[in-house]
Amino acid sequence: YLYTPCGDRDSCQSNQDTLTAMMVQSDPKKKFCARIANWDEFESQPTFDGKEWKLEYANGEDCFDEPRLFTTVWRCRESENDVTIQEVTEPVPCHYARVI
Repeated sequence: YLYTPCGDRDSCQSNQDTLTAMMVQSDPKKKFCARIANWDEFESQPTFDGKEWKLEYANGEDCFDEPRLFTTVWRCRESENDVTIQEVTEPVPCHYARVI
């Protein structure tokens, strides 16, 4: 998985085409490349439940006739100064989640 916040700056090769997006999934050995999510100029707005921020993008390439869904969760800890990706998963087909 490749991810660049606030812009479509990651890319991968799909056949002869280059796909560019905010988040892509690729496996060059299998010649696989998928657009998970596009930057939408702040159309998607975060929610906050008192513990974490959640932001969802439902604008990726079609996957079983529905757009791929990308959820990013920011868990803030006052005791930490660095940002780390805790996990990236695909909890159900075509729904990708990343916890920071």
